Amino acid sequence: MLGNRTLSGRHIDVCAKTQELGNFTVPTQLWGLFCNSSKQLNATCDEYFAHNNVTSIQGIPGLASGIITENLWSSYLQKGEIIEKPSAHSVDVLGAMSQEYVLADITTSFTLLVGIFFPSVTGIMAGSNRSGDLKDAQKSIPIGTILAILTTSFVYLSNVVLFGACIEGVVLRDKFGDAVHRNLVVGTLSWPSPWVIVIGSFFSTCGAGLQSLTGAPRLLQAIAKDNIIPFLRVFGHSKANGEPTWALLLTAGIAELGILIASLDLVAPILSM
Repeated sequence: MLGNRTLSGRHIDVCAKTQELGNFTVPTQLWGLFCNSSKQLNATCDEYFAHNNVTSIQGIPGLASGIITENLWSSYLQKGEIIEKPSAHSVDVLGAMSQEYVLADITTSFTLLVGIFFPSVTGIMAGSNRSGDLKDAQKSIPIGTILAILTTSFVYLSNVVLFGACIEGVVLRDKFGDAVHRNLVVGTLSWPSPWVIVIGSFFSTCGAGLQSLTGAPRLLQAIAKDNIIPFLRVFGHSKANGEPTWALLLTAGIAELGILIASLDLVAPILSM
């Protein structure tokens, strides 16, 4: 941290302005970044850098730290705004907008964040889309759906509260982990290895994709067969074994468009709508 501003660790070797080498005090890489690339201690430096101290804080202080009191309230940022820690001491001078700060990559709001979060809890719909395989759909769908909503809501909201109670807000808002050497926070917390999260995310993504490719085409085929929307009639046809080939191709095409957008933050609100 520089004052209350979060620093990117990409070009920083030591978390300090100067360091002792032998009997000499020499500037660090951080000094050069804020002092016009100069290695001289009498160089003209950025005003904010000159008036504020460089500190290192614990990114995951834990439940006993009471960090939840700071993370409890909303802190929506504009794109390009510096991620700051409100409770950290800072001398209020402007200084230059350096690329060495960690910046917000998108403008956030409650509606946008709900849009990004919402698709993650709609996996329960995969079961409803395959309701034709149920023995007693009329009884099973309401009970199964309600229990699934309650279970997933409890798990997801517990995660939100626990993350907010254990991890610094500046780390949570540092989307690409610039301040923590690009380490995945949930990977750091995982046991026995960060690879648990990477492998788990990969298989979860594949599983969710396969669920969509088995459920959505059948849903489209059922709508097409009912002739509710006439131009969709072609997607009602299927192979002899009942596989909805045309509906599957359309579903794969729509999914590919989402992949080509190449930004989860842009795709997620579209899915929510």
